[in-house]
Amino acid sequence: MERNTSSDNRPAANDELNRSRHPSFRRKRGRLLLLIMLLAAACQRTTVPVITGTRISEVEPAVIEVTATITASQIDECGICYSTTNTSPTPEQNDGIIYGQMDGTTFRVRATLSPRTTYYIAVFATNDAGRTVSGSALKFTTSHVIPNQADNPLPNP
Repeated sequence: MERNTSSDNRPAANDELNRSRHPSFRRKRGRLLLLIMLLAAACQRTTVPVITGTRISEVEPAVIEVTATITASQIDECGICYSTTNTSPTPEQNDGIIYGQMDGTTFRVRATLSPRTTYYIAVFATNDAGRTVSGSALKFTTSHVIPNQADNPLPNP
């Protein structure tokens, strides 16, 4: 059987087209695509943490509760970093760190701070690849501590 070739001994375009239609070529191509899809599914993509909806509330005098939504493929560590002087605290530059807990995508932590003090507070999260992201810092001033009357009773008039 004589092969249809061009003048430079390359297979003609029709030969290439006929090979791609051949059942064994389609099976090989199908197996290759299946292998690529399986490998892609096996590779778990790590996402950078995204911190949204940060809220700070004072639940008792000088006791705050911080909540936020943190989304990522996996969070290994999360908490708040705070400062009284640095308006943008990070886990590397702060006056203190308090670690919190995750429940699904909801982060929550309670902290007792000094009364009548202004703090800059940012939520941070570290993913399974070690990438740490800090949210925007919020300014919060704690109230003064009201003494417990049982501990410090006022004299009766």
